[in-house]
Amino acid sequence: MKKFLLYMLYFSLFYDVVHLVYRTIAKYSLENLVYDASLVIRDLIVILIIFKITRPKKKRTKFKHFHNAAIIAEMEREYEKALEIRNEGLKLSGLSNAERAGLHAGNGGTYLYLKDYNNATFCF
Repeated sequence: MKKFLLYMLYFSLFYDVVHLVYRTIAKYSLENLVYDASLVIRDLIVILIIFKITRPKKKRTKFKHFHNAAIIAEMEREYEKALEIRNEGLKLSGLSNAERAGLHAGNGGTYLYLKDYNNATFCF
């Protein structure tokens, strides 16, 4: 369904661009130019929205994915989300001891920032 919709939008975009060029060259009129340009912009926006909505989320499968996502969440001051991301990363079976320790230390730092000293001590 997505491919069909995108093909139709691509066709519409191509048609609108050709129509815009033809009317600009053959029958130049400011009203025509604005109308045709708005159709092209509309097509581009709809295509962009479809791509944004249907873009699959990447699954985190490696230490660096969890580590980087948690750091980004902390930079955005979403500390609970950072803790959830790291705890999800700790469930991976292929982590080395150093990577597992890094995730625990990151959780400890987050708990320390949140002044939850019991959990911070447990994580460290």
